[in-house]
Amino acid sequence: MPGRLPQRYVKRSDHGGAPFSNSCRAAKIALASRQDRFGEGCTMVRALAIFSTCTTAALAAIVVWFVAPQFLGASQQTLGDQDIVFPVKSFVGTKAYVGAKGTLVADWIAYKNNTYSIMCVPEECTVASVEQIGPRLISSIDGPIIYPVKRWTTDDQVVAEDDALCSRITITLDRKTETVLWVESPINQTDLACKNADNNLRKATLGSSLHWRRSPDGRNR
Repeated sequence: MPGRLPQRYVKRSDHGGAPFSNSCRAAKIALASRQDRFGEGCTMVRALAIFSTCTTAALAAIVVWFVAPQFLGASQQTLGDQDIVFPVKSFVGTKAYVGAKGTLVADWIAYKNNTYSIMCVPEECTVASVEQIGPRLISSIDGPIIYPVKRWTTDDQVVAEDDALCSRITITLDRKTETVLWVESPINQTDLACKNADNNLRKATLGSSLHWRRSPDGRNR
């Protein structure tokens, strides 16, 4: 028959079918398998991301739960010991008298929000004080207490001093620097009444009250 090749020249598949159909089917199966594995990988990545986000949020909530009360307590404590505003420090002196008002400042003082008034004449110094002992609560007036003047000058230091049961209190008012130094020195340490008394030398200075020291406008007062 014209145009027909002899049988011996026709190339057939080794498996007796179409030469490319099986190869295409295998390629499609491999591609589908790869797509399934890729989809599983994406699902796993999304699950890990969600788990990480939830874990981070849970840890943050735990931290806030434990830390927030501490900040709240500190804020309440700060407000509690400064809700009473005492005056800023003041110092005045003439040849006839010298005086100062302010807050006695030192680490060893129990009630740090306090106010002291010190007025000295050549013979004696008179001291009175009030302390804040709780939120919106102040103590009764302590004093007036009289301290005999040990040294009097009209242009330098004025020193007053007196003995308590277990300590000697020395108050020095410096006219030049307009400062006040308060010193408590232990005495009578061998007496039975002073056996358990504090035997450390304690010093304090007169400054502005807690409110003004913590206020940006009062740092230099």
